[in-house]
Amino acid sequence: MRAGSLPHRLVIQSKTEAPDDLNEPVETWSTLTTVWGRVNPMKAAEGYEAAQNVARITHEITIRYLSTITENMRIVHDSRNFYIQYIRNKEERNVMLTVECNERG
Repeated sequence: MRAGSLPHRLVIQSKTEAPDDLNEPVETWSTLTTVWGRVNPMKAAEGYEAAQNVARITHEITIRYLSTITENMRIVHDSRNFYIQYIRNKEERNVMLTVECNERG
């Protein structure tokens, strides 16, 4: 991967839940790491399948290999939230990851 081909600064966050004052679970996000990557829009898309709202892949994000990333995380770029749906290890070489996400406000 050539220098400059990963132009976006990305924050990878993991989700935790903690009880609030009323002992109700509250979702919070904590920063795992910050990396360089490339954000590519795929298609606009929330759809309905069998009368259920189904999130579709809206963006493909490329980053250097990171063994700790999972589908339970999100990527933040310029205050936009990209929720991870699939992670592909390109050529199974542990060099680059393609992360397929959907953007939610």
